[in-house]
Amino acid sequence: MIAAAFWWIASSSQAGALGPWRDDPLVAIDVASPVDALPDLEAPRCSSIPRAMVTLEQRPDLYTLVNPANAWGSPFLTDLLVATAEEMAILLPEADPILIGDISRRGGGPLYGHLTHNLGIDVDVGLYTTAGRQQIASFPELGKRNLDFEASWLLIKKLLDSDRVEFILLDQGIIDMMRTWVLENDRVTEAEAERIFPKPNTPRLWDRNSYVRNAANHRDHIHVRVRCDSGGAALVATEP
Repeated sequence: MIAAAFWWIASSSQAGALGPWRDDPLVAIDVASPVDALPDLEAPRCSSIPRAMVTLEQRPDLYTLVNPANAWGSPFLTDLLVATAEEMAILLPEADPILIGDISRRGGGPLYGHLTHNLGIDVDVGLYTTAGRQQIASFPELGKRNLDFEASWLLIKKLLDSDRVEFILLDQGIIDMMRTWVLENDRVTEAEAERIFPKPNTPRLWDRNSYVRNAANHRDHIHVRVRCDSGGAALVATEP
């Protein structure tokens, strides 16, 4: 059982300890690890998700939604996003709230600008730039000079630790930098790095869960997909 804890971070309307745009007080979080406290659920059937979608509620103390109209998703995903944002607020109280982009529109279906995001199991999430900063309304292009490796690695790790994530999409150049950083800073072993950041030519990648793989046009954010039971049907698994 996870030991209970009580976390509270005071509000601030100024730039500083809580970041330059967190104006609302962080609500109490009464578990030591919100991600670990998520219930151990079977992945939902893909075909049932559109009828069971929920909207990710506004939580400016934890995250900012780029477009609330496109914040509909499976509870399997939305609960994960809330728990991950809570955990990041605990681990990095001086960092900004997470920036969350498109999930799906209500009821699912095609979403402009995306090949996926049609089923409530995909979400775009901002990585952290220097000193734990996140943008307010758009994702900045990332590179060695402005990527906060520590904070971004923690975010990726917590998502993968949930056992709900099928894969995370990210530009290969950023993957290579992240893989180098986690190894040089003893965050993972070589075997763990190979599991989390497999090389693009690794056989049968699509049979894996909980890993990060290359996708073009993902140099400024991560694309997270949670698992669902497709009954053997193929799902679109990448973005343009």
